[in-house]
Amino acid sequence: MNRASILTLILLLLAGCSSPPRRDGPAPVIRSSPPAAATSPDSAPAAATDEVEVRPYLPAQGEGGAYEPPVAAAAAPAHGEAVVALLESADRQQRSGDLTAAASTLERALRIEPRNPWLWSRLAGVRLRQGRYGMAEQLAAKSNSLAGGRRDLRRRNWELIARARSAAGDAAGAAEARRRLQQP
Repeated sequence: MNRASILTLILLLLAGCSSPPRRDGPAPVIRSSPPAAATSPDSAPAAATDEVEVRPYLPAQGEGGAYEPPVAAAAAPAHGEAVVALLESADRQQRSGDLTAAASTLERALRIEPRNPWLWSRLAGVRLRQGRYGMAEQLAAKSNSLAGGRRDLRRRNWELIARARSAAGDAAGAAEARRRLQQP
């Protein structure tokens, strides 16, 4: 190659590495307004009044005046529509004896709601029925870590852990899990 070709190639490479020139002004703002035909007298805002009636809140009869905290959400798990459909499918698969498909369906539900402790517990139950005791114990422990104050779910998980340890031949571990099951 001759010098002119090499020089042209170097200049092209340097031009490719450069940045575009900066604009030293604010970005343009484009404002649009709705077309005049879009506004109608019906959609016009109501005229504002200066008078506002202020009254104290009085509870209705039987409502009581004392604060009552909302019912804990731990009573029933909250699931999205897709997860509910997957749970129903997993139940059908378990009833028909297809535990592999049920586990796969529950794993799909967990990909949608990975922090749902009920799903982890359900999968632990399927793994226990499959004879995968170590996996069942780990999944129940994962559910416990996400369960928070849901005592009913924690009890279910400790029961699963006790059954998994017992089936695996770990009598001392099963006794420990049953002891934890009795704790409040």
